[in-house]
Amino acid sequence: MDIETASRLLEYRKKNGYSQEELAEKIGVSRQAISKWERSESSPDTDNLIALSKLYNVSIDELLNGKTETEPAPAPQKTEPESFKYEATFEVGEKSESHTARNAVISLIGLIAFLLTGFLFKWWAFGWTFLLFAFCIISLIEAIERKKPSHFAYPIFAAAVYCLIGIAFHIWNSTWVLFVTIPLFYLICDLFKKKKD
Repeated sequence: MDIETASRLLEYRKKNGYSQEELAEKIGVSRQAISKWERSESSPDTDNLIALSKLYNVSIDELLNGKTETEPAPAPQKTEPESFKYEATFEVGEKSESHTARNAVISLIGLIAFLLTGFLFKWWAFGWTFLLFAFCIISLIEAIERKKPSHFAYPIFAAAVYCLIGIAFHIWNSTWVLFVTIPLFYLICDLFKKKKD
């Protein structure tokens, strides 16, 4: 820090009637730090500059360079009316709430299917795959809406199909091939994305 800035920090402190100890206590630093700033041996960091500018009620620019703001910065131009902004926010909120409701309904259907197959048919081992499929349906709808196939939870889908075939038909050995399709799925998604771009 240059000597002029150091002198300005000293001047502002005295002008506001603070001792080095009082100022240090106000902004949460040591008295030695204040002393070093005022002797130009070190500089206050950004947080301390902000604290000083608020305490002295001056801009950081004025604190460092001695420049006063002669005119306020021009207000940014509005590109769209306020009513449009509120409508857009409201629509996004509605969409988000409808997605949450839809996802809750799909999850509830999966849970009901799980409980029905368990209580009615004692197929607890088979029924829990409905929970996985409910999650897969949610991710599939999201992938379609966003037009991003990679958002589909394909690994969970592959695991659910593997378990379903294994539990229902006792075919475990050959269905492991489903897991090999996972990297292929993401490779196809990458190709689709590159073609789209």
